[in-house]
Amino acid sequence: MGELSVLTFNIWGLWLVSKRREERVRHIAEYLRTCREDVVLLQEVWVDADAQALIKAGKAAGLLHCTHFRSGMFGAGLVTLSRHPIIRHQFWRYAAAGFASSVTCGDYYAGKGALQERGTV
Repeated sequence: MGELSVLTFNIWGLWLVSKRREERVRHIAEYLRTCREDVVLLQEVWVDADAQALIKAGKAAGLLHCTHFRSGMFGAGLVTLSRHPIIRHQFWRYAAAGFASSVTCGDYYAGKGALQERGTV
């Protein structure tokens, strides 16, 4: 039976809040261009331009299959990059996601949830 290498990483990519977000995304993209993992799971990728840059960097390393969920006002913040085909995925948006009046919290406006994916090796 073969091995599967998985990397999971919370990039702390909240626009206007995360300190040095752009610099951090550049460094992560540099790593992704040469990474050897079979699957990379990224969380808190809230800025679409960041997601696209990370997906492009992953593709340069052969992570040709990806999912990026757009849910709510800011998206789900989840990106999956894989060397192997992703044959099925399902996203469940959290029902308890804060209140619209709690603007500083932001959970109501983000499309947070849980993701399940299945691929072939």
